[in-house]
Amino acid sequence: MPDDQLPVVLPDIDVKEVLTGKGEPPLAKIHDWVNVTCPKCGGPARREAETMDTFVDSAWYWARYIDPQNDKEPFSRGKADRWLPIDVYVGGPEHAVLHLLYFRFWTMVMQELGLCAMSEPAQRLVTQGIVKGRDGEKMSKNKGNGVSPRDIIADFGADTARLFMLFAAPAEKDMDWSDEQVQGMHRFLGRVWRLVHTSLPKIATAKAGGPADDLRRRTHKTILRVTQQLERLQFNTAISSLMELSNTCTDWQGEAGALREALEALVQQLAPFAPHFAEELWRELGHDEDLVTLVWPEADPALVVDDAYQIAVQVNGKLRGEVQVLATAGEAEIRETAARDPKVAGWLSGKTVKKVVVIPKRLVNFVVA
Repeated sequence: MPDDQLPVVLPDIDVKEVLTGKGEPPLAKIHDWVNVTCPKCGGPARREAETMDTFVDSAWYWARYIDPQNDKEPFSRGKADRWLPIDVYVGGPEHAVLHLLYFRFWTMVMQELGLCAMSEPAQRLVTQGIVKGRDGEKMSKNKGNGVSPRDIIADFGADTARLFMLFAAPAEKDMDWSDEQVQGMHRFLGRVWRLVHTSLPKIATAKAGGPADDLRRRTHKTILRVTQQLERLQFNTAISSLMELSNTCTDWQGEAGALREALEALVQQLAPFAPHFAEELWRELGHDEDLVTLVWPEADPALVVDDAYQIAVQVNGKLRGEVQVLATAGEAEIRETAARDPKVAGWLSGKTVKKVVVIPKRLVNFVVA
């Protein structure tokens, strides 16, 4: 359009007539607006009706999940206040200049429209690493260097495939494909399977627990470590911790109750990585309920006293909770652990954190407005 004919003003109509969600774009349904005279040749012309990039849809549809049956609005403000923002957003590095840009911008638009309270869609961004093929190059369809998970599943099962991909490298780092590591993960699962089955005669009548011996301390230290590693998305180190616990169980010659407790904790914590495998072993250990329905195990503070400590959490000077942190945790990790505690998170939701005071081994205080 020539400068003297700008801006092109959108038609003033009842949007319900054109926002049907079916067929051509909404503007294309307004024939007297779309069909115009060409400003250059004077002949018949048609205005562009596709005015929004395809990224617009992917920039807001995530919020629709909180209220998918709503036929009057994109989602209710009440549900948005309850569920949003997203806790963790995981995406590849290309998202930084593509989807993430629209994702953040559209959230600001929704805030201005009064649909939600937050201006940022996620509390935490994790940029995942890329997977390199057997040739050392980034896997891609164009290069044809991808590895189909179907082949691994056919030879080793889905749980081995999952375990390998989570163990190969930290989530934020690039990972190199390794057929040898795939086989290594399969052997690890085989060792755990044999460990549980060879232990069944010894623990058949034993009750989980017993005196605070070395195995029980190792079990609860592993629970504490794996829980915090999962919260930080450190899947590879969490799997390493479970490998260490399985080795300790293999060499254990002491109380049967301590061994049962350790094996049950090992199987429970393997469930996020190898769910089918863990469910089978859970049944072998004599349980009828599904692992997926159980509460995540908690470490006994008395058994991890040298590895962790309890710390009070305040919001504006008032005690709101208490969390367990590793003795080696730095200030940022202590602050993050405290903010994630369910009893504390509710007092921080929708608030602006002005300041965080951390007194190691004593308290964390969030000053909010």
